[in-house]
Amino acid sequence: MKRGGPMKTLAALLTGICIGATALLVAQHMPDKFTRTFAERLDRKGAMRVTEAQDMDVISASTGTICPGRQCMEIEMIPGTTEYRVRIGAPSAADRYVPSANRLFRSAATALGHKAIGVVLTGMGDDGADGLLEMRELGAFTIAQNEATSVVFGMPRAAIVRGGVQQISPLAEMPSAILKASGYRTRSPR
Repeated sequence: MKRGGPMKTLAALLTGICIGATALLVAQHMPDKFTRTFAERLDRKGAMRVTEAQDMDVISASTGTICPGRQCMEIEMIPGTTEYRVRIGAPSAADRYVPSANRLFRSAATALGHKAIGVVLTGMGDDGADGLLEMRELGAFTIAQNEATSVVFGMPRAAIVRGGVQQISPLAEMPSAILKASGYRTRSPR
């Protein structure tokens, strides 16, 4: 079954992982005038607190952070702490897509190493494929949406072909895989 568009895809993912201690950072290929509204609409879905990122925002568990359009987002550790924050900046000449999933993934690989989780969802092009491979090489868990539930299988396919994907899953199964990788376990009903 195909899911429609980025709103429905991200809402399904956010709904499924809202109970965990996972933060979700999103590099969505979208113009700058739309990312704030996109974040607000996802926030209203009620699954997880979602905001458009601002430079130096501290990353908090059970929150979603959307990169502003025409910008790029990276993760860094706050010096002298065990906390992380986002850095928002202008794209570089090397950023073919903006916001850049590759840039976000590469920063996650550097800042978090094996503690990171990389997710590639439906989309055109190959953004994220190189960065996801770097994450996997440093021990991070990596997952891509399968073709059957992707509207456009370009980004997941590119990540799979490059070797950066450990698990390929239907959208409906991705939240439980992410929660399992993050160490969160649901309690069995009695």
